[in-house]
Amino acid sequence: FPSHDIAEYIEIEKIFTNGYRSVSKEYGEYLVKLTRVGNHIGNTQMFRRMWAMPVTDYMRMYNTLDVALIPLHHGLFNSCKSELKLIEAGMSKTAAIVSNVQPYAEHLQHGVNAMVANQENGWFPAIVQLNQNKELHETLANNLYDYVNDKFNYARINNYLHKIINQL
Repeated sequence: FPSHDIAEYIEIEKIFTNGYRSVSKEYGEYLVKLTRVGNHIGNTQMFRRMWAMPVTDYMRMYNTLDVALIPLHHGLFNSCKSELKLIEAGMSKTAAIVSNVQPYAEHLQHGVNAMVANQENGWFPAIVQLNQNKELHETLANNLYDYVNDKFNYARINNYLHKIINQL
């Protein structure tokens, strides 16, 4: 973990959550009682706080997740974002529940490589389904890995670009 003082993270968190007003009461209460020491190891609560960490440790964080929740509101700004969260979940073989919006929608096959959730509903049933069906959970994680490894494999993409450049 970074060596920054816990107070610095709490102040940043307050800004992002509008003084905890933009999150549910339960989640706000959970956030304010945590400290950095053992904050999520062995956590049995429904929320898990992930502190900022060095980029070299970032992908290891996915090994602590059961499911990656990747919510995003539909809108012009968000449609210009990359698929990075989906790629990260896939490369770490983490099953994902994803908003059916750009930049993700074109990459999703509900029940094949991810669970696709609508904005207002679909999140809770998808979480329950993956919690109760370990075979589906494993299938989605493996299929997402296969998909992103094929679609976003830099060695393959670079070879393709090299061929195009050589044809010019």
